[in-house]
Amino acid sequence: MKETDQSRHATFSSSSAWKLMTNNKKGEAFGAPGLKYIKQVNLEIKLGRALTCEREARSTSWGDFCEIYVFNILDLSYRNVTDFRYFHPDVKAWSGKPDVIKAETVGDVKAPFNLEVFCDKIGALESGIHKYREEFPDDYYQHVSNAILLNANDLKVTHFEAIIYTPFRSELDDIRATAMKSEERFKWIAFANDDELPWVPDGGYYKNLNTYRFEIPQEDKIALHNRVVEAGKMLITPKLIPA
Repeated sequence: MKETDQSRHATFSSSSAWKLMTNNKKGEAFGAPGLKYIKQVNLEIKLGRALTCEREARSTSWGDFCEIYVFNILDLSYRNVTDFRYFHPDVKAWSGKPDVIKAETVGDVKAPFNLEVFCDKIGALESGIHKYREEFPDDYYQHVSNAILLNANDLKVTHFEAIIYTPFRSELDDIRATAMKSEERFKWIAFANDDELPWVPDGGYYKNLNTYRFEIPQEDKIALHNRVVEAGKMLITPKLIPA
């Protein structure tokens, strides 16, 4: 089921699906991150709203801004799907919100505010899918989760594409001009000087736009699907207080 974006509370979301893939010390059950995540979703069910309020940290707003900016420089083979949240038709407490899709591929844009993280992501992806899964399980299982959700909604997805972006220094003036014409929450970018923004030198070792496409291992799809189903059995049915 695809719906216009709405609150993701009370569902296991693709962005946090990695937590359900953690194991306890015996390797027999959910690890501490997974158990805490299940608890949080149960609290959201009771509350009837998100557990925490979204805070517009600069790193978050930078990432959101760059998702929009990057789509405008991708080629026409990509389709922007950020306005939709996909729900699993059979596993009711499972949803995700991919950034882009193209032929048999789901893609997510990451624009780290921290340059070390940008370099580390590129290094892991250049080393291959297994290194990426090991060092960035949050990103990796977000791709896997979104692929499962799209497949469940009759969209064939066999691959994921990690899209990692940091602007060249020569792009900063255009970025500031774009931010000035954008939402209020992005206005700080328009007034930031070069030293307050992440960028890489033109003509240096790193490219600004980096794409890495991998076929998703079937065993990882099965493993994540089973974990979400298992976690779903631990969710409560809320008891409403009579008015």
